[in-house]
Amino acid sequence: MEFFLPPGLEKALPAFTPAQQALLKQLVTPDCGQQHLFASWPSTKETSPAILRQLVEQLESLDQSYPDGGLAGYIRNAKRLLEASQKGVNPLEGWTPSVPTAGQTFTVGTKEYNETEAQGMEDIGRVGFVLVAGGLGERLGYNGIKVRRKYDSNQLFFLSFVPYFPQYLKRFYVFLIIHAGGTSNRVDDGQVLFTILH
Repeated sequence: MEFFLPPGLEKALPAFTPAQQALLKQLVTPDCGQQHLFASWPSTKETSPAILRQLVEQLESLDQSYPDGGLAGYIRNAKRLLEASQKGVNPLEGWTPSVPTAGQTFTVGTKEYNETEAQGMEDIGRVGFVLVAGGLGERLGYNGIKVRRKYDSNQLFFLSFVPYFPQYLKRFYVFLIIHAGGTSNRVDDGQVLFTILH
């Protein structure tokens, strides 16, 4: 299918690597439809090449980080999901929600708790922690997002969950530093992997 590059993009193409040029050309195909991103691009003579390269490097990084076909796959999936949403398609059709029955509850200070904690601390360096952000806390009697709700950690002061959780994880970091010469199975001594999912 024939298509035309936006004039500014066409002038700027020689400044980029062959792989970057291929990505930029792919983004402006009718299938991707991202011509608007480059519609106002001036030539590299009018704008710093470094600025344009930085933008293209970001696009390239995003393309490489999306596992299902790069940016083109992301756009394709987004269109498919939006179309399904417009048609009222329920992606959870056929699923039945249920309360999990598996799992264990421990009482702090018991022998079972201490043994399980010791086992977990051996592998703490191989664990990634995720804070799921978002969602309102009406059911908790709080009008803001749940992670901003004040948490009374010791009856003396209040912290919202956002700073409390990383402070708690910092104790694992200290543990890894102290035991750097030990035998714990960890990816890298002194590192705790933490991300916020939103």
